[in-house]
Amino acid sequence: MTFEPWAPELVLQKIESTVIESHLSDVYNAMATNNSVSEKNHALLYFESIIVSSAVANRLVNSAFMNLLTRMLKNIKSPMIKIRLCSVIGLLIRHSTVIENDYAESDVCGQLIETMKEKNEKVRRRAIAALGEYLFYAATQLDDEHADPVW
Repeated sequence: MTFEPWAPELVLQKIESTVIESHLSDVYNAMATNNSVSEKNHALLYFESIIVSSAVANRLVNSAFMNLLTRMLKNIKSPMIKIRLCSVIGLLIRHSTVIENDYAESDVCGQLIETMKEKNEKVRRRAIAALGEYLFYAATQLDDEHADPVW
């Protein structure tokens, strides 16, 4: 791994500090670069392990990570990585309490629907689960009197 993993508790403790930026940048780079499937999988497993609270999820879901995850879901062919990507996206949405409207306007919904067409059954199941988390969050936004029509 090209970065030093932190315990999920440390990430939670530092999530509002400036110290976290460097760490998250290292994690982002490990996911974004042309590493082997195994290295990408390890980076995604680590990323998944730090999604332990709404504070962490809110910070990550409203960051450049979501564009990266969606782009990777579109471009990567490995079923193992696609499964992990869907899992991470679903967890981020499930644990988030505030998702900015930019995310609703992104292509994540369309990309999850495309991923549901994959041949691999596990990939399809994870894509359906992530889409369900997205739709549930969107439905909760529509319950609010001041809901933004983007949802």
